[in-house]
Amino acid sequence: MASENGRSKTEWRPLGVVNCTYLPDKINGQIIITTRNTRFDYGTPFFLDVFDLDEALIFMKKRLSKTNEGKMEYYKYKDFSEKSTVLIKRLGYLPLALEQAAAYIKEVRCSISDYLELLKQSSVDAFSDKYASPEYYTSIVTSTWNISFAALEDSSQQLLNLCAYMGADNIPVNFFAEMRNLLPDPLKNALSKQLTLNRVVTGLRTYSLASGTVEYINIHRLVQEVVRKHHEIEGGNNSGVNKWLQLDFNMLESYLPTSCEEADSVSQFMPIAIHAESIAEHYSRLAKTENLKLKMANLYDKIGDCYDDCGIFDNAFSNYLNSLQIKELYLGKRHSETAIQYDNIGLLHTRTGSYSEAIKWHKKAISILETSLGKKSLDTAIAYNNLGLALVRNGDYDQGISWYQKCINIELKILGDDHIEIAADYNNIGEAYHQKHDEESALKYLMLALKIKEKQIGCMNSNIAITYNNLGSVYWKLKQYDNAIKYTQKSLNIYKRIYGEKNQNFALEMANLASILADMGKLEKARHYYMKAIEVEISRLGLSHPQTAKTIDGMGTTYLSDGQIKFALPYFLLAYKLFTGNLNQKHSDVMLVYNHLQIVHQKMEILQPFENWLSIQLKNSIQELEAEIQNINFYDNKGQCH
Repeated sequence: MASENGRSKTEWRPLGVVNCTYLPDKINGQIIITTRNTRFDYGTPFFLDVFDLDEALIFMKKRLSKTNEGKMEYYKYKDFSEKSTVLIKRLGYLPLALEQAAAYIKEVRCSISDYLELLKQSSVDAFSDKYASPEYYTSIVTSTWNISFAALEDSSQQLLNLCAYMGADNIPVNFFAEMRNLLPDPLKNALSKQLTLNRVVTGLRTYSLASGTVEYINIHRLVQEVVRKHHEIEGGNNSGVNKWLQLDFNMLESYLPTSCEEADSVSQFMPIAIHAESIAEHYSRLAKTENLKLKMANLYDKIGDCYDDCGIFDNAFSNYLNSLQIKELYLGKRHSETAIQYDNIGLLHTRTGSYSEAIKWHKKAISILETSLGKKSLDTAIAYNNLGLALVRNGDYDQGISWYQKCINIELKILGDDHIEIAADYNNIGEAYHQKHDEESALKYLMLALKIKEKQIGCMNSNIAITYNNLGSVYWKLKQYDNAIKYTQKSLNIYKRIYGEKNQNFALEMANLASILADMGKLEKARHYYMKAIEVEISRLGLSHPQTAKTIDGMGTTYLSDGQIKFALPYFLLAYKLFTGNLNQKHSDVMLVYNHLQIVHQKMEILQPFENWLSIQLKNSIQELEAEIQNINFYDNKGQCH
């Protein structure tokens, strides 16, 4: 026999007293008791999980058929193959939720697309509709969980309320523990000691509302929706934000690091990142007042800054653009805060290799800042610097340096000559001179930058790694290989410690190290580093990014150096196609790979004029060149070309 929804021990009455007529008359009879209480210790426990995707698809097909054969006679729409997986994921693979969804679709005879729209509009209210009644179960999914909610201790209920606005998986318990002083009792007190903290977290798991460990909590998305629905029914204040979401927001404001330039701040940000975006999404949707909307914009900026430092540019863009939308709406498009946002977005375009686009955003920002704040303000100076950076990256070195000089002239008067921002200015000017091949001037400015940075931020910050990188490049051009390797290795070690080996800055240092080794004649080792760099850059920046193209060109030079011309050619062609898709023809990087192609043409003793030959070679698609390079790498790894 089966007994459903078993109670706790204190509520349980002996089965023989109330159900004796149903007890099996055989000695070897079996009783199945279903319960959400994971501490229920009668008999042998079997834990039931949600469906996997294949199980869920089979269930939906059978449920929408007449005879349980999966023919779906009741379902007349063509979107099952496309939308059924979306629905299953939306309902978190939960059998009862899928049962109710299928019951509604079958009864009303709507499409899955229609039902997804219904969920978007009505959320968990969709489960209360009379047409969504389960076929073999008396309770709907929401009322089933409400029983468990009521059984929780107060502190566990409070924690559940806070988790309702976060991502569903891997919610870090440490976040609540560190921010406990912003929380109400009894949760605040319970989080102060490990023993009581464990009890609070375990309380959520006891009634099958959550899974995970004492360090991380996982909650089903529908549980979160039901909790949020309770908050909606309870109502909030005139701001539109209920107290639990406001607490999440307050904790997040205090918890997020101001930057992610050091290992500790990265390890603090990354576990909370997805939850920060979730809280921001809910807060932005519910907040009604201008003040709260603008606070939300500042939070988007803070999240975006951290993603930017970590090199996760897509997420940085989305948060910056969310902030911009709020600022344009409430402050206007000519406000200085809106202009600063334009400037931040321009800087992101520079980081992702869209230099022309970056220049447009920076010029837009500068025109507003000069009018609203004046030409001598610090924010205007920062915009001058960022425009200079985009111009230098785009190959306009003299223009870039002139904007850098405008910036540093203002900042020296406001900040003094020992400020970290002055070090950044010196670094940028030094890097620009390096791009102009004026290594002596570059070295002078970079050493000025290094002196300030070592004093102000120490030697294990990503900010100082930028200067180490530039010094390594300058010493490489000066053929001072020992110094080049020393500074490049310093930068490499910092990026590895802070961001790991899958970061684009780490890949840049790998490519720089490869360039030095190639110049020293250590071609095989150089190829190894180039390959590792290319792999990371394609993953993090994309194939078309100028940094990726530059590394691909570098790889080609290793084959050119030891006479393997046919192996060098596809690398140079691919780099050239990628460069010319982003940079103008006179850019130094474009001219460099163009020169490499001329050398190949000469060494192959081709009689056809260079330009004619090149135009024919460039008819190869990027995909074809990639395939050719993969074949080269295969043979290279086999050792057949050495």
